[in-house]
Amino acid sequence: MSTKLALCAIFKQINEVVKELKVTRWEEDVDIRKSRARIIGCTTTGLTKYCSLTAAIQPSVMMIEEAAETREANIVATLFPSLQQMILVGDPITCSSHLTPMFWS
Repeated sequence: MSTKLALCAIFKQINEVVKELKVTRWEEDVDIRKSRARIIGCTTTGLTKYCSLTAAIQPSVMMIEEAAETREANIVATLFPSLQQMILVGDPITCSSHLTPMFWS
């Protein structure tokens, strides 16, 4: 039983160290990207996945790939106060429209 308790204590310590490491790496990512990045580029999936990191960087210009493949609301929901210009990249000819008619004439 003492071995099991010792292993539990070790696993708790490992989890705490891993959490601290993740926070440290996230802070370093923000510092590096904030000082070096002039334009942030991402896909719509990446924008959703790294929304908090992107918000912390406070970009003034952002380029979003796959913009023709996503709904406008998904992009608008991630607008940041620091954003001055957004470049939406996508090919509307090869991508199908995501328009859903609400009313029929």
